[in-house]
Amino acid sequence: MAALGDIPGATRTASGRWKFVNSPTFETWLSEQREQNRARMRYTIYRDVYAVEALRDKREKAWRCLDGTIENFKRKMKKLRDEITIAEANVSDCLTAKEIARLTGRSKRWVTSHAHLIPGVAVSKNRLMFRKSDMLAEWVWREKQAKRAENRKPSRSRILYFHPPTRLLTNFRQLRLLSDDLLRGYPLHVWPAKFQEEFKVAANELTMIFQSHMKPIIHDSAASP
Repeated sequence: MAALGDIPGATRTASGRWKFVNSPTFETWLSEQREQNRARMRYTIYRDVYAVEALRDKREKAWRCLDGTIENFKRKMKKLRDEITIAEANVSDCLTAKEIARLTGRSKRWVTSHAHLIPGVAVSKNRLMFRKSDMLAEWVWREKQAKRAENRKPSRSRILYFHPPTRLLTNFRQLRLLSDDLLRGYPLHVWPAKFQEEFKVAANELTMIFQSHMKPIIHDSAASP
């Protein structure tokens, strides 16, 4: 957006980064962006209400623009009235766990296990219901973006051209640092016995994998003068 000139006061520095100068025009642009985002958030959970409004606007437009015969006009208006009646019957004040899962891309089990973190949660007839509100719309929007980021995978070209040794070394170093930090904060001797045995088995399997791959390198180094 900055490169296209859509952001007021955006200038590029010598290092190639973008710099944004605070000004009344920039503040106005920010407020407009916030309103647009808020409208997108509301649309995610108020689609049934917006559908009714769209049909009513369509009916008003049909009244203003009379075309065709009277029979066709009456048939068209009757069809619109029926569609509006059905759409109004589908309007609800709450969302179910299944609808929240569909909107966010999560599973229904994930939604029920995290229900205590979702705004407007309530129980009605042994069913979880979530009352529609701006807070719920904002939560659904954020969770939808988070799920989309989780599902984003590198393209095939990036996987093919990524240097495998560099990738493996980076992952191994991160695993080593993370394991060291976790074991320092929660030593192995205080783990439950079941988890200690599982950790020992996993560590032995990982050691055997590295040893099997290291054997050719050790053999070559020992054979060389």
